[in-house]
Amino acid sequence: MRVLLVLACLLLVPSVSATVVQVSQSSAYVNEPVTLEVGCFPTYFVKGWELKIKYDDTFLRFSNVTIGSFFDPYPQFWINGTVDAANSSIINIYNLVIGRGNVSHSAQFCYVTFVPLKVGYSNVSLFDVGVCNESKYLPVTIINGSVDASTRENPIIPPPEPEPKPIPPVEPQPQPDSSEKVETPPIAEADYLVGTFLTIIVAVIFCLCLLTIVEKRRR
Repeated sequence: MRVLLVLACLLLVPSVSATVVQVSQSSAYVNEPVTLEVGCFPTYFVKGWELKIKYDDTFLRFSNVTIGSFFDPYPQFWINGTVDAANSSIINIYNLVIGRGNVSHSAQFCYVTFVPLKVGYSNVSLFDVGVCNESKYLPVTIINGSVDASTRENPIIPPPEPEPKPIPPVEPQPQPDSSEKVETPPIAEADYLVGTFLTIIVAVIFCLCLLTIVEKRRR
């Protein structure tokens, strides 16, 4: 009977997928501050959280941790952590809603600022992350971040996009000029003389025939 009761309770309790806690990635310049966001994407109501941050102190100098907007506008119990220099970490970062209230929307837990000491790439990772509601800790998935540092004289420039090849212009085909006159070959001089002579003969014969007719009518 107890076994059946436990199974029934398990079926009635909805499963909770993991809440994501993520550190952003950023480009930066050497000896200039860069701020990374530690964001939360919850899948259930959140009442409080805690985390620690690991970084490479030969590459980054820690500056500060500031509170995010995740629990706004509730009153909060906020602790911005302690530097553990021996382990290159910031530990004991906490935040908790005081009194009644919880949050289920995505926002930033906190912001952490570093100063890059040299050119290169370095990871910034989270550990001992805890996210809880009023009664228990929730499953969490962690996504770590990074800093990619360069100098202003040699900034990190993304590769340019390939330029589209220009389309060669289509040369217009020459159109015939309607104003140009088509030259006809000249008539040969001999053909011209023959035609004129025949015209004269025909005219003479016509005149003779006409005179013959007139003479016959007179008689």
